[in-house]
Amino acid sequence: MKPLPDPLARVDALADTAAQNLAVSETIPVLQETVRVSKREVETGRVAVYKTVTERDETVEMLLKRTDLAVERIPVNRVVTEVPASRQDGDTLIIPTMEEVLFVEKRLVLKEELHIRKATSERLAREVVRLRTEHAEIENTGTVSVPGTQATQEG
Repeated sequence: MKPLPDPLARVDALADTAAQNLAVSETIPVLQETVRVSKREVETGRVAVYKTVTERDETVEMLLKRTDLAVERIPVNRVVTEVPASRQDGDTLIIPTMEEVLFVEKRLVLKEELHIRKATSERLAREVVRLRTEHAEIENTGTVSVPGTQATQEG
């Protein structure tokens, strides 16, 4: 029968092999890159803006309506027993006006009626109004050269 190997001897042999491997191994550095971003304003050109105002007269027309009333007094002088109501006769509005007259007895007399006619007319009105328009003109005054950049000019 074969004798069993000593387990401690095997562990010692593995430890010796690991130590030899460590002595022969190299160190590999691990690097990491980072980035820093910043910005700054750089003037690359200039423009000038000129604004002018022009004026023009323009005639505007509009249709205007006007309503005129004509009042005609029609004497009636008739005795009535009660106040008549206002009434419409075609385009005429008739409004009775009353007056009490003293007699030996009191009587209601229709003194007059107001006949009111409505007339509508139209006229063309003209007005001159002044209108203004603004115009802007932009002029490129050149580019600014910044070290480390290439200035371009577009037309």
